[in-house]
Amino acid sequence: MAKGGISVSTEETEWKLLEKKLKHQKEWEQQRKDKVESECPKCGEELDWDGGSTMEWEDWYCGKCDIIYEVDVELVRFWDTLKEKE
Repeated sequence: MAKGGISVSTEETEWKLLEKKLKHQKEWEQQRKDKVESECPKCGEELDWDGGSTMEWEDWYCGKCDIIYEVDVELVRFWDTLKEKE
């Protein structure tokens, strides 16, 4: 029993933490949905892919501002789709 005579089970605490995490995740997803990721931070115009793609970054261009941005990328492998090549 916790101080003050209030008993909080570990399971109840885990549920509260899970609910909090899900709430934050939903808020984060809504924020990302509302924002176009490939837009110029200066003028808001959509950026055009400009090449320079490597395993670490890509170049994106804003025609309105005449600026090239370097954007970090992360390679993700989906090992559950692994199959033998024919």
